[in-house]
Amino acid sequence: MVIEQDRTIVSLLCRERLLELIRFFALYDNNVKKIGRYQQFFGIQAAMKRIKGEDDKNTKSGVIWHTQGSGKSLTMVMLVKKILADPDFKNPRFVLVNDRINLDKQLRDNFAKTQLNPIRAKTGKGLIDLLNDKSVTIITTLVHKFDKAAKSRIKIKDGNIFLLVDESHRSQYGQLHNLMIDVLPNAIKIGFTGTPLLKKDKFNTYKRFGPLIDSYPINRAVEDGVIVPLVYEGRIIPQDVAGEKIDDYLKYIIAPLNPERQEDMKRKWSRFLPLAQTRQRIDMVAFDIHEHFTSYAKPKGLKAMVAASSRPAAIDLHKSIKKLGGVKTAVVISPENINEGEELTGENRKKIKDFFKEEVEPLHGCNHEEYEDWVQNSFIGGEDVDMLIVKDMLLTGFDAPVAAVLYVDKPMKEHSLLQAIARVNRVCPGKDFGLIVDYWGIFSRLNTAMDMYSDEKSGMDGYDQADIENVILGAGDQKLRLEKSHQELWAVFEGKDFDRNSSEGWQSVLEDVNYRKLFYERLSIFSRLLDLAVGSYALYSAVGYEQMQKYKQDLLQFQKLRGAILLRYNEKVDFSRYEDGIRSLLNNFVLSEPSQIIVEPVSIHDPVGMKEQLEKLDSKAAKGDAIRTRMDRELETCRYDDPLLHKKFSEQLKETLEEYRASRNDDSYLFKMEKIADDFKKGYTSHHYPACIDNDSDAKAFYGSIQNIIAAEIKDISPEIDEAMGYLAIEVKKSIANRAKVDWRFNTAVQKDMTQVLDDLIWDFIEEHGIELPVEKIDLILEGLMTTAVRRY
Repeated sequence: MVIEQDRTIVSLLCRERLLELIRFFALYDNNVKKIGRYQQFFGIQAAMKRIKGEDDKNTKSGVIWHTQGSGKSLTMVMLVKKILADPDFKNPRFVLVNDRINLDKQLRDNFAKTQLNPIRAKTGKGLIDLLNDKSVTIITTLVHKFDKAAKSRIKIKDGNIFLLVDESHRSQYGQLHNLMIDVLPNAIKIGFTGTPLLKKDKFNTYKRFGPLIDSYPINRAVEDGVIVPLVYEGRIIPQDVAGEKIDDYLKYIIAPLNPERQEDMKRKWSRFLPLAQTRQRIDMVAFDIHEHFTSYAKPKGLKAMVAASSRPAAIDLHKSIKKLGGVKTAVVISPENINEGEELTGENRKKIKDFFKEEVEPLHGCNHEEYEDWVQNSFIGGEDVDMLIVKDMLLTGFDAPVAAVLYVDKPMKEHSLLQAIARVNRVCPGKDFGLIVDYWGIFSRLNTAMDMYSDEKSGMDGYDQADIENVILGAGDQKLRLEKSHQELWAVFEGKDFDRNSSEGWQSVLEDVNYRKLFYERLSIFSRLLDLAVGSYALYSAVGYEQMQKYKQDLLQFQKLRGAILLRYNEKVDFSRYEDGIRSLLNNFVLSEPSQIIVEPVSIHDPVGMKEQLEKLDSKAAKGDAIRTRMDRELETCRYDDPLLHKKFSEQLKETLEEYRASRNDDSYLFKMEKIADDFKKGYTSHHYPACIDNDSDAKAFYGSIQNIIAAEIKDISPEIDEAMGYLAIEVKKSIANRAKVDWRFNTAVQKDMTQVLDDLIWDFIEEHGIELPVEKIDLILEGLMTTAVRRY
């Protein structure tokens, strides 16, 4: 039966497609090698058909809609590479058009990182000069620069010029589109957009750029794991906040916390409140952002962005959050002399000016671009910025996977809303969702994704439902996911007959490694969804107090079981990216005492550590399992260093475990495991090495690889043959040492030569001593010798 994996392998590895992927869709992005995703591959294939007039659309232009976060910039790069290599196009040239300075610079940088070197047109005259210079292949420019170019009466009639227009849905392209066409009348136009088109805009956009070429909507990107789903949390704080409302709000935000954390929060609030009398609302927003961020995002190593309603508000939030301590904030806004449509009082102008004077100029002078670059780099990959506060800047085009929460305290709708919330949809370790926390009220009501499709306030009702399917989830959606994850976790233990009143009973269900893996996986999913629930007031309310208490108690029970299982079976499950978040969840919302949920492996040779861990286990069977699993791990490390030791003790462990499963005698099981461990620590084995290799660890390792196979075929090995195997091991060692030059493990020719020499040595040995071995056994010896060689040379 053909399965999906078969289809994928055949589709990906057919000769023509594989060669095309390697040639056109593999590139280095900032020294990281990347290969195109399927939507990039098929999107570019469709674009090439359109450009060549092969898709019956009667135009060579069109629109590519690939949702934000799915690699739209790299799609542009790959399309340029594909066109440059196509012999049908003679000396093709490209003009990359944007409508914002920071996006123009970012697009230029994205191309430069992939070894394509665009030249940025910084002025209208600069654009004219670059268009006239046929040696310039790739130009980036702002759309507004075409105004001056059109006024100069310049016309470039070359039909091999490609206009690649980013965010082509925006209204300003309608105003300036004619100017672009006036300057480049024969250019092929490809419009790119990361957001869906409004129903009212589709006709005009397709009229300007041509019909849709390819789409990759939000729900498909989420299903593919290219972006994370977005979850909405409404925490609207009214503009006029009085004393009673403040007290009510405090009760609201402390509801999910455990009693100790509730008291701690009340103390914090009482210290903070006197400071918040003059700017009550903005200080309440700052307080809530601080508390949410420090309990939800920061413990996971994630960061956040804040969208403020004005530049002065951004500065006020920055100062208030900074005053609370523990969060490193940075503000990116325009200077006071730039008009952003706000009505600024003299006091507010001074506030903005003072911000630049006090926080920007001491380190960066008047070079605001340098400051913005520092903030962005520190936020994306550094430790100096935890939270980025903006008004409009960086809400479009800024790519920071570490951003997990967007706190919104400003009005937004339609494209600006979709672009802003996409700042937190990038994939990052430890990040299951992008969280949108709304203090302003950008939606009329959003309990489930279905509410969004008819929401007038946010403008989402202006889109076709299919285009924005599951773009953002509400508390109702998450409640269902939490319920499902809880049921699936309990399902691991359904239908099992065990003592539910004892820890040993619960652990016995997880004796099978496959059940343990399933348990770890489902517990991780439940923990992460519950983490979101206790940090979300809307979701907490939707679930209800009693059910949340049940969830918390179940989480505590299963986390304790997980700890006992990890200890018993000496397992180190890689949930490291979630551990800090789970610990924070337990400490803040479930437990009164700090939790310890990570079990570090302890060596069998560490008597103090072993004793401490064994004392934590309830039953003798659990202690026996703990010794056995640690022995397994120790033996695995010496498999190729001392094969005989590995074989001897592995067989003893296997026999003892089989005896226990047959008899279920806990006392005998623990006693025998302790005896095996004691023998192992003392180095006892029943086999002695030939005298000729007694002090040669390398030769011993090769001898073990040979002896294990031959001993399985010959019942009684004479002392003479055993001694001869020792000398054979010495010859093997010499042959390998003579050929093991630098990086030989990656040199196929050396490995073939080495294998041939070893093959000859083994055949000579068995013929000389009259030993009959099947060919497959000789192959096993060769495989063991080569594996040992790789580990030791």
